[in-house]
Amino acid sequence: MESRKKILWLASWYPNLLEPLNGDFIERHAQAASMDHDIYVIHVKKSSRINHEEQTETEIRTYSEHCQSKIIYYKPRFTNIGWLEKLYSNYAYVKYSLRAAKSYIRERGKPHCVHVHIALKAGLTALLLKFLYKLPYIVSEQWTGLLREAHPNIGNYPRSFRYLWNLVMQNASACTAVSHWLGKAMQEKFAVRYSVIPNVVNLDIFQLNPYRSSRYRFIHISTLNDQKNPGQILEAVAQLMKNTNTEFEFWVFGEAHSSLLQIAQDLGISERVEFKGTRLQPELAVQMRDCNCLILYSRYETFGCVVIEANACGLPVIVSDIPTMHELVRENINGTFVPLDSPKKLAEKMKWMMDQPGHFNASDIRHITDISFSYEAVSKQFDEVYRQLSKGGPSGDHRG
Repeated sequence: MESRKKILWLASWYPNLLEPLNGDFIERHAQAASMDHDIYVIHVKKSSRINHEEQTETEIRTYSEHCQSKIIYYKPRFTNIGWLEKLYSNYAYVKYSLRAAKSYIRERGKPHCVHVHIALKAGLTALLLKFLYKLPYIVSEQWTGLLREAHPNIGNYPRSFRYLWNLVMQNASACTAVSHWLGKAMQEKFAVRYSVIPNVVNLDIFQLNPYRSSRYRFIHISTLNDQKNPGQILEAVAQLMKNTNTEFEFWVFGEAHSSLLQIAQDLGISERVEFKGTRLQPELAVQMRDCNCLILYSRYETFGCVVIEANACGLPVIVSDIPTMHELVRENINGTFVPLDSPKKLAEKMKWMMDQPGHFNASDIRHITDISFSYEAVSKQFDEVYRQLSKGGPSGDHRG
C-alpha cells in the first residue's frame, strides 16, 4: 500500500455533546479509514448552551494517533426574524468550518484531499477550499432524503437548497454512497459517478454469544419514526401472540413517543414489549447478544446499520422487502424478507423464526459480516478511492 495520506474530513453530521448518536456511522467510518490514512474530522454545531461572551467552544476527540476530530460549537444569534437567524447560522457554520480548515492547513500542511460527509452544509466549505487551495474533494452520502420514496425528500426542500446540493455534487472529484440503491438515486438527480463504501460494524463490540435466553427474544433498534414503521411491527407482535403458545419477548430500543406506547397498550401487548430507550453502542451490543432475532421493517433505507450489527452478533434478521436490504441480506443465510404493509406476514415470519431456532448458523452469519463490513474491509475501500484520486480520475465505474 502507498504511504499514509493526510485526509481532511468535513462532516455535516457527527456525534457531539448535544446529539451523541448523530452521524455515529460517520465517526466509525473515520476510525476505519484511519487504519491506512491520517484522518482529521471537522464538525461545526450550533449550541444555545454557550452562555458566556465567547462565541465558540471547541471539543477535541482523539481516537488514535491517526484519527482525531475537532467539534466546534458556535453561539446562535437570536432575532425575531426567522430567515435572518437562518442566514446568520449558515454564515457562522461556514465561517467557523473554514477557519478550522485553514488552521489545520497551517499546522499540518495541505491534505491529500478533502472528504465531505453529507453534502450540506460541509460541502460549502469544501467548495471554498477548492477555490482557495486547489484542493479536490470527495462527497460521501447517506441521506435518506435523496431517495425518491422518502418523505420528505430533497424535492420538498427550497430551490436554493437543491441548487447548493447540486453545486457541491457537481464540483466533487468523486462521490460515494453507502448502498447501490442510494448511488442510483444520486445518479438520477445529479448525473454523477459513484462507488459504494458501506457502513462498518465494530466487531470488537458486537460479538457472538453462544448462550441465548431460554425465552425467545426479538429486538428492534431505530429512531422509531414513520420511516422505521414501528406501528406495524407492534401489530405483528399482537398477531403473533394470538397464533403461538411459545413464550417470547420483544425489546425496543429508541425514543418511544407517547402515541407508540399507547398503541402497545391498546393492542394488549405491553406484557411482551419492553421499551428500553436509547443506548450507546457498547451497552446496545451487550443487550443484542441476549436476543435471537432483529426486526427492521423500514419503509425505506439508504443502508441499515443495525442489520450488520445484529449479524455481527450472529443474529438473523427479518427485514422489509425493499431494494437496500437486498444488498445486506441473503435469504435464509443471514436473514429473511417480508413484504411491506403486511403485519400478518411479518407475524408469520416471526413465528417461523421461533419454530426453527437452528435454521441459521450464527458463526456463518458473523463470517459474512466480517468479510464485507469490518473496519479492515471498509478501510481498503476508502484507500481505493484516495488512490484513484491520486491518479487524477474519479473512482467507481457507475455512470449516470
